[in-house]
Formats: sequence, structure tokens, C-alpha cells
Amino acid sequence: MSIENCLEEATKILKNVTTRPLLEAQILLSNILNKDRIYLHLHSNEMLDRKVLNHFFEDVKKRAKNYPIEYITKRVSFYSQEFYIKEGVLIPRPETELLVEKVLENVDTKKSVTIAEIGFGSGVVSIMLAKKLKNAKIVATDISIKALEVARENIKRHKVEKKVELRLCSFLECVDEKIDIIVSNPPYISQDFKLDKNILYEPKEALIGGKKGRIARVTGSGSIRRR
Repeated sequence: MSIENCLEEATKILKNVTTRPLLEAQILLSNILNKDRIYLHLHSNEMLDRKVLNHFFEDVKKRAKNYPIEYITKRVSFYSQEFYIKEGVLIPRPETELLVEKVLENVDTKKSVTIAEIGFGSGVVSIMLAKKLKNAKIVATDISIKALEVARENIKRHKVEKKVELRLCSFLECVDEKIDIIVSNPPYISQDFKLDKNILYEPKEALIGGKKGRIARVTGSGSIRRR
């Protein structure tokens, strides 16, 4: 089967689970071939071997069951950069980029600053802050072993090991330093809210925030407000 025919079949399978079936089919095939999507267009008549086809349609069927494409490819985009992700760790949302923006608005970039992130998850917020702020030190906490593994890998890939320190604990229980800014994206969905099917595969402890959910804001002076 050619690349073109392969994508056509996958698009038919995915059309009921996503608004972008062709794009997702291309992403899945590109991931397996380790090629970009332009390659698929330029080599649309290329024949794929049985091993690749089997792998591809296994991934397509998995996605057709609403399994997140980010978990399949183990890749997620955040702040226009690529990060590692896997099942068991919350997938970063585009709107979470606002947390990074809010911190940047509240920091004097000429001065040294110590930032604490509560619930680092995949580590994307702490990593982007480390890359954007030359004089920042980030101490990030979480209670998830899986999150710790993923965040460590992302820190290594983005080469910010000297600027971001991960600690396994709840809230700031293991943080003794003077903190200038605290940032957090805690579980924000109420427990009676009906989740989309694809979200059901993500860790509930990172999503469900009790009866009303929780919202955290970036604050200074070592404090954090919730409502």
C-alpha cells in the first residue's frame, strides 16, 4: 500500500473521532517513519512495507478509540517547542502557555529570581521559564513518580538541568528557599463535570479538583491564591 492510499484509509477511520482526520493520520505516519509531513506529500506513491503498515494501523485504531495522539507519538507541542510525554502524565494545553506569559510579565529580567512551580507535570512550564529567564532558578514539585520521569527527560532534552530542580513532594513541603514567585496549574475540573472521551485517558488526579475545581494564579512574595 502506498503512502497516499494508507493516509486515505486512515482518514476514513479517524473521521468520527477528530475534526482533523487527515492531519492526524499524517502525524501518526510521520512519527513511525521519522519523517516530516512534507516527505509524505513528496513521496505519496512510495510503497510501505508490512511492518510499517501494521504499526501504523495499530496506532490509527488506538486513536479511533479516543486515545490521545500525544500519548501515541509521545510528543507534545508547547510554546512552539516539542516535549516528551507519555500516558500517566497530564498533556499540556495551549492555554497553559498563559502561565508562562504571566510570570514573564511579573519578573524583572535584570534581577535574580527564584520561582517555585507546584505540580510540574511534564515540566513544560518550568522549562520554558528557565529558557526565557536568564537569571531565574526554578524549584518544581509534584507527587507523581511518572511526572518526575517525564519532566527529567524533558529537562535533559532542553538542557536546563542547571536551572530547574525537581522535587517529589506535595505543594511546597520540601521547599525551604525564599521564593519570589509561585506558579501552579492545579486540578481545575469539578468532580461532577462530564469529561470528553479523550480526556478519560489522562490522570484524574491532575484534572479533578474536588466539587468546584481549583484555579491558581501567579503571585509574588511566596504566596498563592486559590478560589
